[in-house]
Amino acid sequence: MSTLLPTYTANGLSSGLNDTAIIQSLVAAQQAPIQLLQSQQSALQTEISAVGTIASNLQALQTAVANLGSSGAVAAKVLSNNTAFTATAGTQASLGQYSIQVTSVASAAKARSVGFVPAGTVTGGVLHVTVQGTNYDISIADGANLQAVAQAINGSGAPVSASVVSDGVNQYIQITASASGFPIGSSPSSALSITESDTGTQGQPLGFTIAQPATNAAVMVDGLSVTSQSNSISTAIPGVTLNLTAKDSAPENLVIGTDSAGTTQNLQAFVTAYNALNGEIQNQLQAAASSSMGTASNVPPLAGDGTLRALESQLQGVVTATVAGVAGFNSLASIGISSDPHTGQLSIDQGLLSSAVAANPGAVNQLFSQATTGISASLTSLATAFADPATGALIQDSKNLTTRSSAMGQQVTRLQDRATQYQITLQNQFAAMESVVSGFKNVGNFLNAQAAVMYSKAGG
Repeated sequence: MSTLLPTYTANGLSSGLNDTAIIQSLVAAQQAPIQLLQSQQSALQTEISAVGTIASNLQALQTAVANLGSSGAVAAKVLSNNTAFTATAGTQASLGQYSIQVTSVASAAKARSVGFVPAGTVTGGVLHVTVQGTNYDISIADGANLQAVAQAINGSGAPVSASVVSDGVNQYIQITASASGFPIGSSPSSALSITESDTGTQGQPLGFTIAQPATNAAVMVDGLSVTSQSNSISTAIPGVTLNLTAKDSAPENLVIGTDSAGTTQNLQAFVTAYNALNGEIQNQLQAAASSSMGTASNVPPLAGDGTLRALESQLQGVVTATVAGVAGFNSLASIGISSDPHTGQLSIDQGLLSSAVAANPGAVNQLFSQATTGISASLTSLATAFADPATGALIQDSKNLTTRSSAMGQQVTRLQDRATQYQITLQNQFAAMESVVSGFKNVGNFLNAQAAVMYSKAGG
């Protein structure tokens, strides 16, 4: 968009010329290169935006395929119903059957004070609470009631909780460790211990003793004993988390199988990301082809761009290639992901995908995760080549376009300044001309008046 200069509106009062129209016409001619540059600059900005969109879509595809390479394309789920535990299959869960027997569940240590009558008070001093080797000293006011002592414990920062409980006759303070179990290799007593240093004279000492020792979780997995401080165990079976709820009287069978719906969802994220990128590329290149045949009036900003055509070619090469080092299902087409011959868009054949996963889930995962040649590695390499922030071809194109746009902007500014000075010069020149014309007219008028006088005298 051109910048309009101030309008000169003083017409030729002396010369009779339309000074304003003449000046505006001359200045408009001076501004013609500005309008052309601004139009070119706007086109460059459109190109920069289109390049940015494609680079962003390529990076999104890289993220989607990286997840398949690292976490696996084949989703897993628990197929068995178990009673003493539940299980959750995560990414890269090891498929198969496992013998599981819970022999112990983890529990938190609990300590309880001696009994107090309902209105009883506590002898003041310092309560020493040790939790898994860390000591916390808690000051107790002399003559405090049990509620006040529980509040002091809960506000101390020690990883325990205190409450007042009753057996119907006496009241007690009960302290429970926040974490279950005790450090593996140590004794249950290391989970929680409480002593007190009494300095007051009122009430009676708390006299804490351990009411419930801490226990660790223990489970047999295919005959291997696994111990944990927590009832949530994620180290026994790769990709599987066991949540223990009760002891088993006999081993249970845990079955981890493939999840067809989850696998489709995993792959659909990849397909969606690919199609978004490919669709943007085709919008540019197909429109460019139509334009070259005279059937399209709006040429896309990246029509004929060499970098874009190289990206299209390499993308198609990756999704149609056979992955070296993978036996059996070694291409996307072999697991039901095919490319439309007209649009290049990917789609999933659920029947072929289910068959591939059922036959060889490991090969399906390896298709994406294979080092160097896998789909994930190939598309990651491609994304780096084209969209790396420092060296990517698309990013370099964007930088070059930005540099050109900036240079055009500077040139527009210089031309606008020149046009402004040109207008000022014209205004001054026309004003001077009008002044000269006015002077000549005044002389002419004077001479005419003198001639009239002389003629009048001569005739008289």
